[in-house]
Amino acid sequence: MKTMMGTPLTCLLLVLGTLNANGNKVSANQVDPPTIPAAAEDTRPLSVGARVPPLTLRSTDGTPFDLNGAIATRPAVLVFYRGGWCPYCNIHLGQLKTIEPKLLNLGYQILAISPDRPEKLAESVDKQELTYTLLSDHSMAAAQAFGIAFRVDDATVARYKGFGIDLEAASGEDHHLLPVPAVFIVGTDGVVRFSYANPDYKVRLAPEDLLKAARAAAAGAVSRTEQILSRVRAHEFHPVRDGFTFDRHLNKHGVADLGNTDWRVRKLAVSDLVRLGTAASANLVGALDDPSAHVRQVAAMVLGITRATSAVPALQSTLRDDDDSVVRSQAAVALGQIGNKGSLTVLRQAQTHDPSRDVQHQAELAAYAIEHGLGATAELAAAYRNLDETRFNQVRVGEPTPDFALPDTEGRSWRLSDWRGKKPVALIWVFADWCPVCHGEFRELIELQDQFTEAGVQVFTLECHDTFPARVMVGKELEPKYWFSKTSFKESYTENIWWPHLVDRAGAVGAEYGVQPMAFVVHSEWINRPSVVIVDKEGIVRLAYYGTFWGDRPSIHQVLEMVRSGRYEFDSERRLKATQGKVK
Repeated sequence: MKTMMGTPLTCLLLVLGTLNANGNKVSANQVDPPTIPAAAEDTRPLSVGARVPPLTLRSTDGTPFDLNGAIATRPAVLVFYRGGWCPYCNIHLGQLKTIEPKLLNLGYQILAISPDRPEKLAESVDKQELTYTLLSDHSMAAAQAFGIAFRVDDATVARYKGFGIDLEAASGEDHHLLPVPAVFIVGTDGVVRFSYANPDYKVRLAPEDLLKAARAAAAGAVSRTEQILSRVRAHEFHPVRDGFTFDRHLNKHGVADLGNTDWRVRKLAVSDLVRLGTAASANLVGALDDPSAHVRQVAAMVLGITRATSAVPALQSTLRDDDDSVVRSQAAVALGQIGNKGSLTVLRQAQTHDPSRDVQHQAELAAYAIEHGLGATAELAAAYRNLDETRFNQVRVGEPTPDFALPDTEGRSWRLSDWRGKKPVALIWVFADWCPVCHGEFRELIELQDQFTEAGVQVFTLECHDTFPARVMVGKELEPKYWFSKTSFKESYTENIWWPHLVDRAGAVGAEYGVQPMAFVVHSEWINRPSVVIVDKEGIVRLAYYGTFWGDRPSIHQVLEMVRSGRYEFDSERRLKATQGKVK
């Protein structure tokens, strides 16, 4: 067994466990008063499988640091140490420098946390020339949440002062608390993958043992990535040809069966992969060469959402060389989301030379996004991480509608329940700016503004995209070249759109409302069913209509007439019928 700065293997805590936390945001300035052990030996560190609770720490400059937000973007090695006054801690921090490059190559970030106030952290950074992040847990809220805080008795506090160590001066607090030195490896889903703590502050996790644990945790992420991609690979999706999904039984655009699970398989795969964060990036880059176009599209999508800069060369190759327009289109979107200016050349080539006008369009948008710094938002990745399958398909006609709050294209938040008791509400899910039918709906809405106002109807259009594509739809960014129109939408929309266009990131609300984001492919993009949900003044769902293909939707005039008349019935003559029989 190793001693002093080595690792006693018996202290590697790899036991499955859970955390009993209330889920409230805990600030490092505010500490709840739970019973804190009086001895280091009595602490109970978080074990593998536990989830990190919401915590805010302080950076070296004193600014708030959202620990959970940082972890969500990149898996983390969390190192708890006693303070810059501790020689054993300083040796350990120095040892971390020797393996820092290898941890970074594995996709990790290093976050070292101590009770030192921010000013003391800055001294440690300068003294040891550290390049990884030091964080202040001066109130010991994080140490308590991780189960490693203990109270230093008065005699020890006095003895430390005799050695020139003032715990109160170091932390700026009089709590007399210290953490048991500990190391946790945490995935982007906030779950602890590895846990080490030793009550003997002279014994620390050796660098080689930490690196071994980090590699094992990363390998676990790779294994989980392959498991998720295997679900996509094994699923029998409806066929896609020339940038459109064809119902396998009817050989027509769309999917007739509203119970079809294509959308759920794809949506959950993307959500699960986003939760793995950058730990999955290398495997996803390899998946860009997978024989399955579905796997390649999912991989490209996740690499864009997570802004995986390491994937840029592979995505550029995919955009140039993949034989599937849906995959090329997704690669273009991903490059725009990542925002690397080195992608502009390949995007401009695709904009003029790709054989698919759909890919040309996405390349044009992606180049503009890069030039204007409009990559994927952190909120998009968060929306995918937070998708809850148990909340899918909650809408029922005749029942109260689920509440939601979504931002519009200017960032203003709109809550559905604010209209309860005031107005009926029409929720209209559209596709994207490349959709001529959707632009037709916008024209109708503009033409019928006075009638909607007279009828007292609140209208919202919703788009299952991030902010930038939604802003393009309403004419607030570039004016792309559209194959279906030679007239300008931009000027008309900026002057005449009178209703809020809501940003439904990850289609989270759409999934809850039965809209089925990623139901089928239209113009080389996996998109939601065209859908209309009408909610009456009392908040009761009166109509929930989900289209079977891109043209299966009520007109805006028909939506208005349903609200006016109180007769909430619609069935398109063009609606695909799942019972029509099979094409051989």
